[in-house]
Amino acid sequence: MHTFRQKLSLALSLRDAGADLGHAEDEDEDESNDEDDEDEEEEAEYDDGPEEGRYLTPYVHFKTNELRLGVERSSTRTCKKRLPCTPKAAIKTDIGSDAWNAFKDVVSGEWSGYTAEFDSTGAPLDFPLRYVHGVGKVPSKNMPFREKVFQSETSCTSFADHEGLTNLVTRQIPQIGTEDSLGSCGGAECPANVEETRSALRGRDECKTILRNGSYSAGPKVLEEAPEDGAHFRVEHCLAGAYDRRVRVVQNVEWAWRNEAAGYGWKMASFEVHLESRKGSLQGLLSRPVLDLEDDLAGAWAAEEEDGAAYAIGAGDQLMVAARAPGAAHAWAPSLQVKSAGQCGACWNQAVGFPGGVWCYMQHVGDELLVEAGWLAGPSVRHSSARYYVDSHLDLAALGIERKSKDDSTKA
Repeated sequence: MHTFRQKLSLALSLRDAGADLGHAEDEDEDESNDEDDEDEEEEAEYDDGPEEGRYLTPYVHFKTNELRLGVERSSTRTCKKRLPCTPKAAIKTDIGSDAWNAFKDVVSGEWSGYTAEFDSTGAPLDFPLRYVHGVGKVPSKNMPFREKVFQSETSCTSFADHEGLTNLVTRQIPQIGTEDSLGSCGGAECPANVEETRSALRGRDECKTILRNGSYSAGPKVLEEAPEDGAHFRVEHCLAGAYDRRVRVVQNVEWAWRNEAAGYGWKMASFEVHLESRKGSLQGLLSRPVLDLEDDLAGAWAAEEEDGAAYAIGAGDQLMVAARAPGAAHAWAPSLQVKSAGQCGACWNQAVGFPGGVWCYMQHVGDELLVEAGWLAGPSVRHSSARYYVDSHLDLAALGIERKSKDDSTKA
């Protein structure tokens, strides 16, 4: 395995030798050549030359340990990090594109299942409301002798259109009392559920962080640059699996005190996990075993390139499909490093496992922030979604699928 210095030396040699980055065929070309150009169309076309204040330079990506060629964005940000090349997207996923229409058809519809909320350690949280017949909705904190309920049945209507994606989520509230006393509450005026409408993937002028199978990544493009205690943001990952199943994971991230070594910074404060199916015949979420971050994810995993995609920030701060750098296996290769959690000195590492094969991971080092979620959908397949920020700006969003190698040498 090449060391960092060996990779960097190789990259410098490639640059000095004028290594060819390659160019994708124009997507408007005659469709009769589609089969011959299939491989070329999967790659992106790089700018002919760096803009003023931007230049190509080799680097090893801190998440994937891959060799890449990138640009340093000195003209638009104070950040001096080496970031991925700005590509011209050969494949578009903006609203109205073929990829968006395929995504729209798969993600839209009625989903049902179970939802649970968790604190920063992964401990489940009691449902915040109770529906008391004859009274209505009552905050759980006002009922100290209540029986705690850690999950709820849910339904989710997803609708993707020319404006973006909308999820209408309905959660059933735990009920107390008998239905005979419902009349004194006003009946329909106090339904025993909570509805919430959430929008994502808005705007028409850039690629959307989606996969054709219905997976998506949604979150802010720009974070607060000078956050104060209590500042927060929300990231939602939807990971679509086989058999009309999917997992939606919400990470609530806040700026807070972490410990003496790491000081103030971003940390995962709480989570939502939604396990959903179109068929409505799922086992409860909390009756499933909690993911063991070390054992369940151990082994040799190979990325399925055709099932993944990465999105980088391009000209005008617009998201574009990212190309692979020369020699890099996959642009979106996942970044999970749970075995090194807590071993990075002054940086902040958080890794939490949940029931149903779900995990969340975050790493905050200086001005670099990585927020990731994943789902072990079966013994040999896992899905992941990651968002990588530099200087409070989204630099890379990635979605993908990995499969465990059949000749896994880590097995006893």
